[in-house]
Parts: sequence; structure tokens; C-alpha cells
Amino acid sequence: MFQFKNRHLKEFTAKAKIDNRPLKAAKRIAEETINNRHSSIKFDDAYNDIIIPVTIFLIEKDITLRRQILREMAYWLDGEGKLIFDDEQDKYYTARVDSGIVTSNDLHFDSFTVEFICEPFAYTNPILVESKSITSETKLLVTNNGTYETKPVFEINGNATSLTIMTPTESITLLNINQKTIIDTEKMLCYTFSSFGNKVNKLMDLQGAIDRLKLPVGTTELTLTGNNMNVNVIVKLQEKYL
Repeated sequence: MFQFKNRHLKEFTAKAKIDNRPLKAAKRIAEETINNRHSSIKFDDAYNDIIIPVTIFLIEKDITLRRQILREMAYWLDGEGKLIFDDEQDKYYTARVDSGIVTSNDLHFDSFTVEFICEPFAYTNPILVESKSITSETKLLVTNNGTYETKPVFEINGNATSLTIMTPTESITLLNINQKTIIDTEKMLCYTFSSFGNKVNKLMDLQGAIDRLKLPVGTTELTLTGNNMNVNVIVKLQEKYL
């Protein structure tokens, strides 16, 4: 059983059979052949989408009511949303349904197969992994319990002339901090909020390659340093699972 776009299949008194649920997405491979060289050079830079086909059975003797329910299900099984399976309710796929749905009907039930096209990872909801008040150089240990690297979100409250966040391989520096600021390395955004609650771009005060700051699987030591710091830093992660 599953839920999609905040609705569960059981709302329709239907049953599901998951025909093929990939455990791991296939890598996207590019190959280049070179004259007088055996084999080829292979490059893998990302993972492909995964496709999860689900066969649904709707049992209802009243054919008119059954058709009404099927049309409501067709409206539901369209577009993009979170796909959550009952046996992994702490994780979700970002899924979409592009293809049409064709039903096969019998005297008392209809069945059809829907294909969910999913991003290659299962995600957790963002979780707070660390919150620390900082006035001088500080080390934080942050643990990524997923099975793939992830990009953190930092929420910074307080004041500082500058704040530098360093992993063992990368660093970013935020200048002129005087209000709540969000650094979202996944979406490559940095912003504050107006008095009306609207996001205000602050990327001009961010130095460094925000897109390269990642946390591998396991525990990573973050170093936070800067000038005139009196801030609270919250670190959030969205863990990814292959």
C-alpha cells in the first residue's frame, strides 16, 4: 500500500500489488571510444530516474459507483508529489505520473497499472542535527545517516561581520549578518526575510562555491569561524537513500 500527494490508497478501498520496486537507481553512463585503444572510457556523473509500476485493484459490484471512483483515482494519480510506501513511512520519493491509465474490467472489479517516475533517491524530511551558539571558532560533528551525500541547510540567527563554514574540502563565507539568514546548499540559495515575511536574496554577501559544499555518508567535522560573531547556527539535513 502507498500514499501519493497526501492521499492514501485505502481511501478508495482499493488494493495494490507492487510489481517491481528497484532497490537502486542505474547510473548515467557516458562512453567515449578512442582509436587504437581497447574498451572505452566511461564517465558516470549522476543517477537515472527509477520507475515503480504499481497494479491497483478496485473491487466494487456497483459498476456506476466503480466508474465514479476510478475517475477520482485518475484525477489523483496525475502530476507530481510525494510517494510514500507503508513499509518505509519515514522516507518518500519525489514522483510523477506522466503516462495514461488503461483499466481492465471484470464483473466485480477493475484493475490498472500506474507507473511512478521517481527521482533516484528516497528522502527523509529535513531533520535538525545540530544547534549551537557561536562567539568564537567552533567545531561541530554532523552525521549523515543516509546512503548518499547530502547538502545541508544552515539557519543563522544573530549578528556577525562574517561567518565561515568549512568542511574538510570546501568552505563558504557569509558577510554582514544582522538578521535571520538561510543558506540552502541544495537549492543554492541564500536569503533573509522582509518585514512581510518574503524572501530577500542575500547571495551577494555569500562567498565560495555553495554548490560544492556537501556532506558525505557518515560523520563530518564542520569548522565555524569568523569575525565579531554572536550567532546561533542550526544545521539541517535531508538524508538521501539509494
